[in-house]
Amino acid sequence: MTVVIDIDKAVAASSDDAGEFDQTPFSPDFDMDLTLTDFNFDYYKERSGYRWDNVTIPVGVTITNAYIDFAFAGTGDAASDPEHELWFEDNINPLTFTTADMNISDRTVTSTQLTLGDHSILGATPGDWWSEIATPPDISSIIQELVDSYDYSG
Repeated sequence: MTVVIDIDKAVAASSDDAGEFDQTPFSPDFDMDLTLTDFNFDYYKERSGYRWDNVTIPVGVTITNAYIDFAFAGTGDAASDPEHELWFEDNINPLTFTTADMNISDRTVTSTQLTLGDHSILGATPGDWWSEIATPPDISSIIQELVDSYDYSG
């Protein structure tokens, strides 16, 4: 039997999304921003984190399709286009974000990751761009890793 579960959930609170960025290239000191509205995608390392509260997935299910929608906005050349590694926190109940330095990068992450960000994925061109990802990435392998690791029924 196949059961389809559709979860359509937005980030709820300001502490559920955050930006972490390096003010100095090649430095491991990442500052945190809990009022994330946009990032300057450039040569510095930047990370963004998103948290969805109260999402329960039944134990033992097989995830066949899972998607997350992103929209990127900005200006720049081919060297500054957003390139993101997508992973999830490997924690049954991730904490909200704080202003502590490295509050995103110090978290334990899934071993399964995806990389997105070239023009074919974004449907954008160098220079000025504003784009939703034309085809959202299938994150079922990442979600399956989490489902296989935890018992959410407790």
